[in-house]
Amino acid sequence: MISWDGRTRKVVLDGQPVDTARIVQSGDGWIATIAAARGVDLTLTASQPAGEGVFVDLWRRPAEDEVGVAVVADRGKPAGLAVIPVCECGEQGCANAGRQINDFVDAEGTLELIDLVSRLPLLGQLQPNQEVWRPDPAHDERP
Repeated sequence: MISWDGRTRKVVLDGQPVDTARIVQSGDGWIATIAAARGVDLTLTASQPAGEGVFVDLWRRPAEDEVGVAVVADRGKPAGLAVIPVCECGEQGCANAGRQINDFVDAEGTLELIDLVSRLPLLGQLQPNQEVWRPDPAHDERP
């Protein structure tokens, strides 16, 4: 179960409170920003006050710049973080597509992702054809 505690302003993942840099209500749900690693924010978006999963995005800080971050893989295993450069068309959203972490993940997967991102080194810019890692998605239920 994933929820947020308005009193402490923390996200609660399977009963475990997680510090947030920022949290705002959005419709019936909320959007939380977690400072997951040096220079990297993880945003969690929920469509309801409490649920089984959240939509997660990984961004270079500040997240408002919308520069995505990918988890670089080495033989299928997470190896580091890389900033996604703008593609030739000039649209960051186009560059992020398919490479940035942006998946619907359950509480356990979200805790694992926060831990993983906090331990991985920042490698610079994502290189063309560099392998990326994605978390196991929860059932595809976008908020």
